[in-house]
Amino acid sequence: MTRSSSLPILLVVALTGSAVVAWRLGWFGGGQEAPPAPAVGPAPAVTAPAPGPAPATVNVDLRTPEQAGIPRDDCMQYPDGTFLPPLNGVKKSPPLVFHRTAPFTKVVGCIKDARGTEWYVHENGIWSTTLPQPNGGAITQVIQAAKPQLTVEDK
Repeated sequence: MTRSSSLPILLVVALTGSAVVAWRLGWFGGGQEAPPAPAVGPAPAVTAPAPGPAPATVNVDLRTPEQAGIPRDDCMQYPDGTFLPPLNGVKKSPPLVFHRTAPFTKVVGCIKDARGTEWYVHENGIWSTTLPQPNGGAITQVIQAAKPQLTVEDK
């Protein structure tokens, strides 16, 4: 066979192969049927998670700078002139800043939260603390742990 006589045979084989592939892909004829679509039912109801218990806290003794053996200059200074030792292993407290949305009231206790962080608790529900930083420094933090309540002095 010469090269020119084998060309029509190759052409027939190529076209036949292409037709079989097209038929299998469903381009024409009876190809494979598509799988049925999954049944769609109603979406499950989304419910809010049940409220969990409040974070666990443990009361900690409220110590004065003298009881803690810390100089007053290294303590947390509150707007009423109270000095309290820095918490959570901090050696020297940076200045504390209170805001009108987290106003200062007298410190009434000290707690340790579920993470082991110590906090001073204020009359109005605000918590304040000092936290060590990786660079050796420290920051202060004032949070609204509960909705602040008016105290007798505020009324």
